[in-house]
Amino acid sequence: MAQVNMVFGSFNLHDEFFSKHQLNYLADIVRILHYTGVRFNFYDVIVAVLDQGVLLEQIDKARRHIRTDTSISMQRRLNFEMSVRNLMQSFEDRDRVPKIQGLLNECMTFLDDALSIITGPYDDLLSIDDVIEQELILFVTLNVNKNTEPVRALGRMLLQTSSLSSGSATKARSNASGQTGRCFRW
Repeated sequence: MAQVNMVFGSFNLHDEFFSKHQLNYLADIVRILHYTGVRFNFYDVIVAVLDQGVLLEQIDKARRHIRTDTSISMQRRLNFEMSVRNLMQSFEDRDRVPKIQGLLNECMTFLDDALSIITGPYDDLLSIDDVIEQELILFVTLNVNKNTEPVRALGRMLLQTSSLSSGSATKARSNASGQTGRCFRW
């Protein structure tokens, strides 16, 4: 869920009245989609937010996956069920969409035709963890001349994710070698 906080933090929703509500809503949707065991993107998040039928299908899929995955702790199972309860309850609120409109607007910007080339694919993906583990060089150009807000948000997400991943990699290396220290040495 650290990634959910980073994605939400890159959105321009800090001053909105329902910002905490929107963060929780996004976290609940992402938790459901995560436990389906399949990759998902912004499009999938938006569809799950807007279409109760699709969300119910994803909940069923996630429940089946959780039943078969013994590595998922009881607390995480309980968190999943709380997310399901929160989302089902939200569909009874007639003001549900206005309360999360800012979140929807921010997510929709990632469906821009040019930007969705980056944010939309499911296959042949390379994660920040892959880049670090394989000691690759990541070169990303972010053209801020077009649709600046989502491009900046994507840049922030990439930087925050790489920071989180490099910190995790450093900790794993330190634990494996019994040393403490930095990933980068001068």
